[in-house]
Formats: sequence, C-alpha cells, structure tokens
Amino acid sequence: MSRKVSLIVITTLLVVLFVSLVSAKDIAIILPTAQTPAGSLLPAIDNLGYDYDIISESEIASTNLSQYKAILVGEGKFVSPTNVPVDKYNSLVLNSKHRIDWGWSARISQYSSPTSLDTNLQLVSPITQNLPAGFSGYNTSDPNLVTYVLNGKKPTNVKIAVYRGTIGNSAIAYLYPNSLFLNNKVAKGRSLYFGVIDSRYWTEETRTAFENSLIWVVDGEDKDGDGYYSEDCNDNNPNLFQNIPGYLDSDEDGFGSGSQLMVCSGDALLTGYSEIEGDCNNVDFNINPSQEEIPYDGKDNDCFEGDMRDVDADGYDAEIVGGEDCNDLDAEFNPNATDLNMNCINDAPVSTGFIDDLEWYEHTNYTLDLSDYFEDPENDPLFYGINLTSNDKNITADFNGSSVTFTTTKDWFGEDWVVFYASDGEKKAVSNNVTLRVLSVEDYPIYSIINNQTINEDNNLTLNLSQYFHDPNGDLLTYFVEYQNNNSHLSIIINGNTAKISPEKNWFGEEMLGFRVSDGEHETIGNNFSVKVNPVNDKPVLNITNKNILIVAGEEIQIEASAEDVEDGVLNVNYTSPVDFNGYWATQRGDEGSYKINVSTKDSEGYSSSDIVNINVISEILINEFVSDSDDEWIELYNTGNTSSNLNGWSIEDNTGNRYNLSGIINGKGFFVVEDYPFQLNNPGDIIILKHENSIIDNLTYGNYDDGNTEDNLPVPGSEESLGRITDGSSELKIFNHTTKNLPNNADVVLPVVELLSPNNTEIINVRNVLLRYSVEDNSENLNCQIYTNTQGNFKSIATQIVNTSTDDFQLTNLQDGLYKWNVKCSDSRNSAFAVSDYTFSISAPDAPIIQSIGDKNVHENSLLTFNVIGSDPDNNPLTYGVSDLPEGSTFKNQVFSWTPSYNQSGLYEVTFSVNDSEFTTSQKVKISVLDTIIPPSFKDAAQCKNQNNSIVLSLDNPEQDDDFNILDKIKVELNIENNLQDDSDFDAEVHLYDISKEESIDSKDDSISVDQGDNGDLEFELEVSKKTDEKHDYVIYVYAEGENGECVSSYVDINIKREDDLIEISSIDLIPSSTSPGSSVIAQIKLNNLGAENQDVKIKLENQELNLNFETEEFELEEYGKKDSKTVEFSIPIPESAEEKNYTLKFSAIYNDKVSEKRTINVVKPSEIPLVNNDLGTINLENSNDYTNYEKVDNGLIQIGSRPSITSSIPKGVEYSIKDNKSELELNYMFVAWIIVGIGIFIMVIGLIIATFRR
Repeated sequence: MSRKVSLIVITTLLVVLFVSLVSAKDIAIILPTAQTPAGSLLPAIDNLGYDYDIISESEIASTNLSQYKAILVGEGKFVSPTNVPVDKYNSLVLNSKHRIDWGWSARISQYSSPTSLDTNLQLVSPITQNLPAGFSGYNTSDPNLVTYVLNGKKPTNVKIAVYRGTIGNSAIAYLYPNSLFLNNKVAKGRSLYFGVIDSRYWTEETRTAFENSLIWVVDGEDKDGDGYYSEDCNDNNPNLFQNIPGYLDSDEDGFGSGSQLMVCSGDALLTGYSEIEGDCNNVDFNINPSQEEIPYDGKDNDCFEGDMRDVDADGYDAEIVGGEDCNDLDAEFNPNATDLNMNCINDAPVSTGFIDDLEWYEHTNYTLDLSDYFEDPENDPLFYGINLTSNDKNITADFNGSSVTFTTTKDWFGEDWVVFYASDGEKKAVSNNVTLRVLSVEDYPIYSIINNQTINEDNNLTLNLSQYFHDPNGDLLTYFVEYQNNNSHLSIIINGNTAKISPEKNWFGEEMLGFRVSDGEHETIGNNFSVKVNPVNDKPVLNITNKNILIVAGEEIQIEASAEDVEDGVLNVNYTSPVDFNGYWATQRGDEGSYKINVSTKDSEGYSSSDIVNINVISEILINEFVSDSDDEWIELYNTGNTSSNLNGWSIEDNTGNRYNLSGIINGKGFFVVEDYPFQLNNPGDIIILKHENSIIDNLTYGNYDDGNTEDNLPVPGSEESLGRITDGSSELKIFNHTTKNLPNNADVVLPVVELLSPNNTEIINVRNVLLRYSVEDNSENLNCQIYTNTQGNFKSIATQIVNTSTDDFQLTNLQDGLYKWNVKCSDSRNSAFAVSDYTFSISAPDAPIIQSIGDKNVHENSLLTFNVIGSDPDNNPLTYGVSDLPEGSTFKNQVFSWTPSYNQSGLYEVTFSVNDSEFTTSQKVKISVLDTIIPPSFKDAAQCKNQNNSIVLSLDNPEQDDDFNILDKIKVELNIENNLQDDSDFDAEVHLYDISKEESIDSKDDSISVDQGDNGDLEFELEVSKKTDEKHDYVIYVYAEGENGECVSSYVDINIKREDDLIEISSIDLIPSSTSPGSSVIAQIKLNNLGAENQDVKIKLENQELNLNFETEEFELEEYGKKDSKTVEFSIPIPESAEEKNYTLKFSAIYNDKVSEKRTINVVKPSEIPLVNNDLGTINLENSNDYTNYEKVDNGLIQIGSRPSITSSIPKGVEYSIKDNKSELELNYMFVAWIIVGIGIFIMVIGLIIATFRR
C-alpha cells in the first residue's frame, strides 16, 4: 500500500470518528423512570465535562446504547432488571435493588450514615487517588440513610477500592473487561459498583471517589501517563499508543511479509515492521525485491521467480544446480540438441566387429587386443573387462590397457567361454560370446617324492597315492607295489587310490617299499621309502572281582584285585584309604557312609591302570529289647547310626532256623518293632539272631537255651516284663518291669500316684473359702499338677501348680452355697494320672453383700462424670454405703458419684467404694483416668458463633487434625455446609489461620454460597503461612458459617507449623542507575533473607554470557531466622564498551547447602523500547505480593544501555562486591529511643543553664 493510499484511509477514518463523536453523548443515565436525579450526581458529571442523556427503563429497547461511552444505572427498582445491559457496556451501578440480578454479589449489608469507610491502600488504582485512609460516606447521621456494601461471594477477579470494616464488605468494587459476574455473564466493558447511593449527602471524599470512579468507567486508565486512555493500545508504555497497519519486517530491510497487522506504535510504525510487503525471506537483510539476482546461489535474491538456475534461457537448468544443461552459457548446448557432441548426453561405446573363437595349446598363453573390436563416439578412454563367463577357474584373464592375456592351469586343456565389455566410466558395450579352446598335448604320469614313514607298534599306515601321483591328461591311474623286502613283516593292500600298510602284531623294525603307476599307455615308477615301526610299551591290565560293596558297620572288607603286564608279568595292586595296602578294612560303628576306593597298578615303564571300588557302609542295627511272652511277644531293633537304613537284606531267626526277612526303613537313632514273624520264642529260653545278608550282626541267648556256653545266657523276662539294653544300643542288658516298646529304654514309664486328702469326700462346710489338700508320689522330682473343679460351671482345670513335695494344697474362695466336685491330675515329662476317684463337698454359709461391677472410667477435663453404686445382699440385710479417696471437687451422695474435673486435674485417680451388711463389708476399687484437655481458644480476633444451630452441619474436610505445614506453604481449606433448616438459605463463610497462643487471626478468607434445604454445598479457600509466622506458637484452622437469619456454626482443627532448616529467599534487587551505557557500570544490590531454622553459608552467583559475566562471591553466613538473618550483597557490574544496544538478561542465584534458591532474572533493554519513570528503576520489592503480583519469581527490573558517553572516568576491570548486614526494625527502634534519650538529656541541660542564668 502506498503512503498516499494510507493517508486517504486514515483521513476517512478520522471523518467517520468525528461524525460519530458529534452525534453521541458520553453517558447514558438509566433510571426506572425519566426523573432528574437530585443531589451531587449531575453536578459531578458536569464538573468532569461529560454530557449525558437520561433514559427511562421503557426507552432502553429503542435506544442504541453502543453510541455512549458508558451507562450509569441509578437508584430505584426496575420492572425487568435483566433488560438493563450492565454487562454489555462500560457501566457504573449506583443501585441497591438488583445486585443479585446483575451478579455483583450473593449478599448485601446496610450501614447507617455517616458510615465509616476505609480506602484499600494496598491497591494501586485510579479509583483511590486523592482519597485518605479513612473517611465518612455521608455528611449527616440518619439511620434511614445507609451505605450498601457487597459481602459474601463476589465476581472472580473483583477489585475492592473502598470497604467497610473488613475488605469483604465492599463499598466500591470494580471489574476489568472479560471478568465473570456471579450470574455467569461476562463483562464486555469496565464495570463498577458504587454503594454510597444518595448523592445529596455525599462528603467531599465520597464525591472525589465518585468522580474517580466515573472517569475510570468512561475513559479507562492512563497507566503510562501518555494522555491516552481506553484507546491506548499499550497502557504500560508512553511511547506506544496507536495501532498502525504494517507488515512484519524481521530483518529490517524495508520490506515486510505475511498478513497485514495492526502494530501498536507511537508516532511512526514500530521498528521491525514495514508499510511495504513483498519480502520473500524475512530473516535475511540481503533478500528483498530491491536486490539483484545471483545465479545458482540457492536464494531468490530479488524475490522474483525463485533462484536463477537457467542463465541461457534454453529451458534447461544448469548441471551445477542438479539440472541437465552441460553449458548454461550457450543455448545450443542442451539435452534436446541433435548434435551428439552438444546433447549433453554421454553415448555408450560401440562394438565394431565379431570376435572369432580363440585357440591355443596347453602350457602356452594367448593375448588379444580388444581396441580392435570397440570404439567410443566421444573418443573417451575405454576400460575393458569380462562381462560374463562360466564358473570354471582353469583359464585366467589378465588385462593391461586394451590387451587381455589368457593363461591356463598346469596340464589343463578343454573349452570355456567369455563375453567382454568396454566402458567409458558411465556406459558400456559388450562383445559376442567368445569360445576359448585349449588344445591337448599327451603326457606321462608324474610322481612326487614319498617321504619315509614312521608308525608305532600294532598301528596301521594308510597312504593316499593320488597325493603323490597324477596324470597331466587326466587319465585314470592304476597302482602297483614296485619294491618290498624279502620275508617282509608288512602287509600291503591297494584299494583304488589307497594303500593300507599293516605290520605284524607286536613286531617293530624298518623295511623299504616302492610303488609304480600306469595310465594304460605309460608307466611311471616312484621313489623307494622306508617304513619304520617303533616299539610301544603295553598298558598293564587290572582285574577287580567286586566294584560295589555293601557292608554293615563293624564288618570286615577285603577287596579282591589282581594286575598283570605283557612285559612285566604279575604286578602289585595299590589301594587308597580307608582300606589298607592289602585292600583290607575292619569297619566300626561310626564309619557309616559312602566311600570311593581308588585301586591302581603301574608297570616298570611307568604306565598305569586304575579303577574305582564303591563301598557303602550302613549303620549297625542291634536287637534292643524283646518280650518272649507267647501272648504278646515282639522284638525291637535299634539303629545305632545317625542315618536311615533300608532293611532289605536283613532278617531275624530263632533256634529253629526259621528266617523272617525284614523290609522297610529304620531311622537314624530310631526303633523298628517286629511282631508278625513266623516263629515263636520259647519262654524258658531261646536265641534271637539278626543277620545282614548271611552275616550275623547281633544275637541274644537267654534262659536255658544251650548254644554251647550257657554261662553267658541272659535272664528270662517274666510276665509283662521285657529284656533290653540298659540304654539304647549299649552292651549291657537287664529286665524291665515296664516295657519301653518304641521308646528309649531309659524312658520314664512310671505313672504318678495321686491321693486326695481334704476336705473329705461328701463333707459339708459352713464357710465360703475351702482349702483343697492332696499328695502325689512319682520317680520324677518335679510334677505339674492341675486342680479340676466344677466351681466355675463345668468340671474343668481351674489352676496349675508345680509340685516338688509329697503334699500340696489350693485355696478356693467366695464359693456360693451348693454341691461341688474336685480332683487333681499330676503329670511328669511323659505320664499323667488323676486320683482314683473324684471327691465332693457341700457349702452352706452366710453371704457377704455384693456390689455390681462399676468398671474403670475415663473423663476429659471440664466434662461431667457421674455413675451409680448399686449393692445387694443375698440374705436381704440392710446395707450401708461408703467411699474413700474422693478426688477434690467430687461428691458421693445417695449412691451417686459426680465429678467435673477442672483443667488442672488430669491424671489417674483410684476411688474405693464399699457396702456393709453389719457383718460383712464388700469393696470395689474404681480407676478414673482424667484426660488432658486443651483450653479451647476464644477466637476473639474472628467471628464468634453466639447462636449455635445444630440444623447447620459444618464439615471441615481439609486439612485434617494435626496436619503438618511449613513456612510459606499454601493451606487448602475445604468446607461442606449441610442445610437442615426449614428453608433454602444463603450462607456466609469465613476461614482463619488462627494463632491460639496470641489469640490472633494470621490470615483469613471469606465467601458465600446458596444451599437448598436438605442439600449441601462445598467451598474452597487458600490460606498462606507467612514467613513471619512464629513456629513456636500453636495454630488451628478456624471456620465459621452464618445463615440469612443469624443462625451460625463454627469448628476448628489443630495444625502444626514448622520452619524448614534450609530456606533462603532473594527478597529484593536494586539497580543503580537503571539506565547505563557501554563502558560504564551498574550497581546491583541483592537483599537475602534466611527464613530457615538453621544458620546457612551462602554465596551469590551472577551470570550473563554475552556480557562475559560468570562470577561467584565467597561464602558468607546468614544466621537462623530471627537473628542476624538478612544481608545485602552489592555488586559493581562493568558494562563492556563493546556492548550492543540490545536486551540482556542478568541472572542472580543464591547457592547454599548444595541447593540453589529461586533464581532472579534482570532484563537489560534498549532505551527506545522500555521507557523509565524518572530514569530510576528503584527497588523491586518481592516481599509485597500485592504490589508485584505479576512477577512470579522473576524480577523484570530493567537496565537501559544507550549510546551516551560513560559517566565514569575509567572502565571497571571486573565485578566487585561487598556484603553488609541489614538493620532489623528492633535495632532501628533501639537507635531511635537512644536518640530521644540523648535529646531529652540535652534539653534538660539547656533548661538548667537558663534557670541558673536567671537566678544570677
């Protein structure tokens, strides 16, 4: 677009704008009826220079409200408030009737005049300009003249300018465009609520607040002070205020690209944009429509039809850019030319003639010149080779230039074929198929020397004769023995090409041999060679009779083995342990296990033979005990070893020779009882024999049996007796009065004998305590005796005693009248027995009174504990009640105990209650645990519920009891309000982070919610734990909810707040000056605070690669929070003279305890882009989140680098820094007090001097 066209468009827009401004007024005042407002409203509008129209509700539909800059909605009740479009235009609401209809709040409160109001000094806003911290809304006191404040839930992102008491009671509130009202309508313009409705009684401050509000609604804000308000396209920069059409010009070459944009600029289009389009490369300054095109550089320099690739314009691109034109400066050269030399195409070589068959004799070579058969149209040099041939390898072709020479393998003749090629490097031509024929020449068979051969005795020698003889013509050969010694010891067998030579067995020596070969026509005799047979020593032979031996521990072993050798005859045999050198071993008990015996022999030459004999020694099994009574006889075996044994191969027999073969497993150190054997032991005497295989392992002779020596016979066991070894497996035997079948022979098998002593059987007793006495006898020292009675219902054991004397007793107490049974069961380690019969006794005695069980009690401090003490007497005697050890403050009257422990009475108390029937007294001790209760907070610094209503259920879902939080944490509070009132209700809710140690609210939030009757609703809040929170105090989350009619409910949970050990913050960064130039320096002051609970060693790191800054301070100490916890690090940062006028980023990091605290970024910018107020950045205070909510951990402080001369006399050499402590408020207060004291002292001295002067 040309400048002329641009001027025409701008002129036209100005004319249209002027006409619209003439035809429209500033403000539409909308009222329920067309009355003229009284008071200061219209004078205030006139004073601001605005004009207006007054529009009634009935005129809204016919009025084009878009022609006004703003609408002002006055007081009164509208018939259809939803038809008043407060959400569609810039609007100021001066109306108390329809705040819900228009979505300004969920609730409204009224405060009578004069209404004390507070200015929100934390809010930087044009609304609060020239307003004091506090002022009155009205200039008179009248209970009917009220200010309407918004409270409860309000629109998202609402700004509170003026409030009543707390910031939740909003008298003046406003919204920016695109905010959401509570009725879910989106504000299209600036919207403001003004709650001081009646302008007749406005104070000067209220009128100032109204005029500020109206200017903001009508004209908006001028944040950057450039004189432009709502039409300002960038209200944060005074140099940018109007949109100018242009195209993006990133390379600043004067030409732009892309779609036309409206660029926020000043008087002229912003740098980086152009009014002229057409740039095809917006990142290269040298590419635009004003440039000259350069061929083949891959760039469209002039932005016309791309890069030039066809200079001679013949329709073909040059080869340099991947085209087909071999000469892009001459149009006659291209692939379409008819002249083969100009068509830019390489033509293939051609074959000029047929190559005939080639013949030569074997043992000779043949050479062929291929240049006679190929040529190239462009006379390019040709390369030759074989295109195709057979797989036969008998002919070799060697190329040298155009010549090829053929050679053949030795003595080969026959035919082959080949196809040649000729190539110019890109294309090739091939010849015809050429036959290669090698003619034969007849030859004798040829032999090569057979070397002398050596083999060992009793081995054979095999020769492949084809390795030593061959025929040049390939004829089949036949082999013969040409020479062999007379009386030869060698046998030769020829089979085809193989000759097998075998010496006689055990012969060694040397003989000569020779072979002859024939091809059918010619014979050739080979050389004679020797065959030497070396003597070899024969391996000895080892013979073993039994290689697997199974024996019982205690038996003897003899390994039967022999050895002999061809050369040495009979040889000695050697054995490894545990057998001796003769192969003998007398095993013993304890030798059980598996053994491998190495049996070996060796001849005189050192040759040896060996083998393994496996010996398995199993445990010795003995006859351990037996009963010979013919009615119930049995034999017990005992395994003396530690491992199990298989009884297969074992047997027992008596004097008759009848054998009973055993089977099964007997465990190590275990027993095996044999009962079903086919013979019967003789009572007067017999012999029992235990065998393994046919070896007798054990035998016992008893009674009158004569085995040739009756003197060593064992005694005969009597009836119910057994004969056994004194201890299992021992050699000594004896008679047992009590058998120990399947038990150790030394087992205790004697039963205890129990006798009941007293009370006598069927005795009648007139007391309720009975002593049971009994006696017991046994061979054991200690017995375990159980007392059996039916005193507890069923007849069962009620007590156990350890008894080591012959008599003992047991006391029964408090028995009721009745018949009782008792007995005693005593047990040793193996046996147990009762007394022969149960005894009985009867109780008939007077009764003591009874107290019903009370049980132990728990009660919290400041809570009531009460219970009754109830007694009864079986004999119906009158009762008297008593008590001892009553706690302080408690009472016991008329059988009722009552006590409300105070807050200092936590602990354990024991109180004894008693009842007496004049003869007996019964008492019962009750333990009362008083649990510690924290005195509940009074919540003096928050709303307190005076009208608790249980129909409102307030649930605090988050946080939970005793949750932990850290300093600077955000606490998410989740509430649920359940409405069990009679009607639907709006509820106001507030939450507090409450310091119960100081009775102070640390942080609070409020909101409103509508909940239908019988339903519930959720609210969420976020509270912040500030860094100044004292972690040593106790804290709760306190919640309060109030309904429309004052019904309320409250609750709280305890939480724990801790201070982390490691927590460093960068609280502010100062830059002095904020505008600098190359070659000068800038001062950066970094303020650090230690918010942690431990001392920290800290260092500051400064980084910027472009300014060559990478600097760290030395470590310095910040003491724990509350002590010397703050320091300021001051950097002197040099700006190089070579620094460009551009944006830089300086990064500051605090490093401590292997951590990096939040990084801070500083932008260094051109002076033309970001103007500065008073050329001084000042302090970026990160501690005040209300003033700097947009920083989000990044300090967007600015340094300007301009081209003015340096203000310093010399360029700094490098970064310098210093560290200083920050004075605490307490230190400053001390200093202030000190100066006051000094001042008072000087004042007193002066007064004294004056008085002294007058006295003179």
